[in-house]
Amino acid sequence: MTVEGQEFAPRWASPPGETIQDVLEQRGLSQVAFAKAIGLPLPRLTGLLSGGEMISIDLARRIADSIGGSVEFWLARDGQYRDDLARVDADRWARSMPTAQMAAFGWIGSPVDWKERIASCLGFFDVSNVSEWRNTYGVILERAKFRVSDRGRLDVNATAAWLRKAEADATQLSCAPWDRQAFRELLPELRRLTRVGDPRRFVPSLVADCAAVGVAVVLLRAPSGCPASGVARYVQPARPHIALSARYLSDDHFWFSFFHEAAHLLLHDAHSVYVDDLDWHDTVTNVEEREADDLATSLLVPMHARELLQGRPTPTQIHKLARETGISSGVLVGQLQHAGAIGFDSVFNRLKRRYRWVGTSLEKA
Repeated sequence: MTVEGQEFAPRWASPPGETIQDVLEQRGLSQVAFAKAIGLPLPRLTGLLSGGEMISIDLARRIADSIGGSVEFWLARDGQYRDDLARVDADRWARSMPTAQMAAFGWIGSPVDWKERIASCLGFFDVSNVSEWRNTYGVILERAKFRVSDRGRLDVNATAAWLRKAEADATQLSCAPWDRQAFRELLPELRRLTRVGDPRRFVPSLVADCAAVGVAVVLLRAPSGCPASGVARYVQPARPHIALSARYLSDDHFWFSFFHEAAHLLLHDAHSVYVDDLDWHDTVTNVEEREADDLATSLLVPMHARELLQGRPTPTQIHKLARETGISSGVLVGQLQHAGAIGFDSVFNRLKRRYRWVGTSLEKA
């Protein structure tokens, strides 16, 4: 059926059983009599009427012989129902995606209707249907190792969209072959970037330096419902990438997130996906996360500066040591707070640099 030249595509699904029940009522036939006429046990008849039982050629022939209609009609009726079910499922799936923010961030165009929304979401994930999406991104999310402070805040589809965009952006970056040892040697040198205040200056340097040793780094604003600070994963074998969301909009969290994800690439399974919130108020019980935390701390804070983590420094002392060790005062404050050496009060928090998102651009606040 067409409407104004367009194929009619309803947002509902009517099983063939509804047509069958209408005919039975018109003819005064009971379900028991009909089940006997087509040789179908009552439990299977219930499935046929509700749509759970698919209509085979043989069953279509028996239905046609009993209540009329052609074999082709009943097969087509069942086929249309299956198509409608898939479309209803796709509509429900697309509605659960953060499409408004995806459009605002420029990831997709603004859908004009529900059918375009489905097409936009399928195109964004580069899949042909929802089943394919579940077999790819659904599996990725099921296997992902989440470290989030509140699983209730986690929107699986919003997180999947962020992972997909990060994956697409990482794939577009030109990177040298993955060199694990060179990446390990590079990381201490990257501490210098923590002292650069403006993300518009340090992010391009971070991306270029990591690309030179085979790591694609992506900075990407996360939609609501995606609590990730960062993710470490391999888009392809021997093609690692790190995605950062700057979730807490401060230099201490940004840089610890980067070094934490870098530690995952150095230490852990290349087939795993590590999605981290990095809320430092949480107690980390996962061994892999604790290992990544420990290595990130050792890479970010030079050995001679770690003695300060046991003391009670003043803001002036923090400034002086941060300058001497080549890291930002905010990063050092974050480490001291994490170690319990200083409190989370304004005296020390003022030493942190703050960022803000302007559209999809991270800027100094």
